[in-house]
Amino acid sequence: MRSITTILLCAVMYLTPLMAQTGPGGVGNSSNNTLWLKADAITGLSAGDTLTTAWPDASGNGNDASQSTHAYRPTFQNSGGISSLRFDGVNDF
Repeated sequence: MRSITTILLCAVMYLTPLMAQTGPGGVGNSSNNTLWLKADAITGLSAGDTLTTAWPDASGNGNDASQSTHAYRPTFQNSGGISSLRFDGVNDF
């Protein structure tokens, strides 16, 4: 019984690294992430500013996000060093 337990334990420990995530944050890489938008990648804005610049794509594929209609743009937020975008729930796309 002990040898079976040892074999199973060794098999689990050996196969565990094969199930690890890949890429940034464990969510893939540039070949399987078409788009990855991170609010902390936005530069040059202060809290409360409307997002007037392109939102850079962090996946490595260059699919930056932008909105040409001013009324549809979210606002940039930064509180305690944590960046985010605030969508008003009405007309932000």
